[in-house]
Amino acid sequence: MKRRDFMKGAAAAGLALRFSPRVFSGQAASLGPLPQLAMVEGESPAAITREAVALIGGMKAFVGKGDKVVITKNIGEMKTILEKIVQNSKIKESRSLAEAVQRNLVRTLSQDPPACPNLGVKGGPFWVLIGGEMPSILVEISHLSNSKEEAKLKTKKYRDLAAQGIYGGIMEYIRSLGKG
Repeated sequence: MKRRDFMKGAAAAGLALRFSPRVFSGQAASLGPLPQLAMVEGESPAAITREAVALIGGMKAFVGKGDKVVITKNIGEMKTILEKIVQNSKIKESRSLAEAVQRNLVRTLSQDPPACPNLGVKGGPFWVLIGGEMPSILVEISHLSNSKEEAKLKTKKYRDLAAQGIYGGIMEYIRSLGKG
């Protein structure tokens, strides 16, 4: 199995668990709380899907009364829908946290001349941030491909300033929520 295929499968399973835990709730009595597996062979994707779903308890095992269901023609559509869900999850809160950390990080790292340039806050659907139930950010402190930044990163003073900047940003964000 290729790494990319494994990552896609793991991400899909994580999203399924996050957004529809009932899929893995294992409502079939024969296996108790464990999920069931049905193997079906055939030519028609629609027919084998119906048969597999029937073997593991029917749609009631997956979709409860009042659940929202998304029906798509192909997996490409589902991927687009999931990306939209993920990208909008906690996006405002994450941006506020990222901006607070960025401000504080630039200010504290600039205490170790030359001043640290503010490259701004960027967003993206990073795998490590998917499905978070709280604001999430990635912090890039230095570029190891830049020899001057690499040299600074090797010093305790610079690493301590970076830690202070990140901590200051987190505390600023918490105070902005009225909780600190």
